Amino acid sequence: MQVSLVLFFIDRYTVNLIARLDDSRIIYHFLYTLISVFTLLAAGWICARCSKGCVDFALFYRRFSLGYLPLCAFLFILQFFLLRTFGNIFVTANSVPFRGEIYCLWYYAKTGTLSFSTALHSAGNVLYFTSLSLALCGTVRRRPVLWGTLVPVALSVFVESFQLLTKSGDADVDDIILNTLGAVLGVLIFRLLLRPLLQKETRIC
Repeated sequence: MQVSLVLFFIDRYTVNLIARLDDSRIIYHFLYTLISVFTLLAAGWICARCSKGCVDFALFYRRFSLGYLPLCAFLFILQFFLLRTFGNIFVTANSVPFRGEIYCLWYYAKTGTLSFSTALHSAGNVLYFTSLSLALCGTVRRRPVLWGTLVPVALSVFVESFQLLTKSGDADVDDIILNTLGAVLGVLIFRLLLRPLLQKETRIC
C-alpha cells in the first residue's frame, strides 16, 4: 500500500513536470521517473516476499543490478549526447582542481546563497555514479570493486573530454572529482554493507 502511494505521487509529479517542459526534455525526466519506479518496485517486491518467506539476497541483488544497469546506460546516453547542443562558443573549461563547481558550491554555502536546485544538481551527479558503481558491482562477478570504480571514472573523464572537444558543455575537472567521489561511495557501500551479506549467503526474512 505504501509503495503504491509513493508511485502515485511520483506519477503526479511527472505529469506536472512534463507540462512545464519542452518536448526535448520530457523523455529525460521520464527516465528519471522510470528509475525511481523501478527502485520502489524492487523495494515493494522485497516487502512482499518477506511477508511470505525468505529472499535470497545475492540473487535479488544480481537481478536488480541487471535491470538497473540498462536504465543507467540509457540515462547516460540521453544526458550526455542526445540532449546537448554542439559547437557552443559560450562554454567554459576548468582544468584546475577545486576551482570550478566545487569552489562554487563552497562559496555559495559560505555566503549563504546556495540554492536547493544547485545543491540537488550536484548531489544528483554524485549519486548517479554511486548507483552506477553499485549496479556494476552487482553485475560483474570477477573483481567487482575494480569495475565498479574503473568504469564510472573512465566515463567521467570521457564525458568531460567530449564536452571540451565538441563544445557541448562546460568541461570541469571538478566534475570528474565529484563523479569519482560518487563511484568511491558506491564501492564503499558495496564492500562494507553488501559484500558481507553476499558472502554469508544472507536471506532476508
